[in-house]
Amino acid sequence: MTTRYTYKRPFCEVCGSRDGGSVSVEGWNTCVEHFRVPKPAEPLFDWNTGERIKDEIEKPQESDATEGDHHEK
Repeated sequence: MTTRYTYKRPFCEVCGSRDGGSVSVEGWNTCVEHFRVPKPAEPLFDWNTGERIKDEIEKPQESDATEGDHHEK
């Protein structure tokens, strides 16, 4: 069976650095800097491509046109 551990994973899943390759106790592929620090809930960068998966904080934003229009008149 092929898993993500079968192949070398060159990117850090926390910062996307190409210095990845160390597998932490939690099973994350990390650079040396992020090896022993608390990890986010999910990886921020793809371990295979190094591309960002999603933003750390995703907040819905109101447009200027609708801002403040939530009160009954």
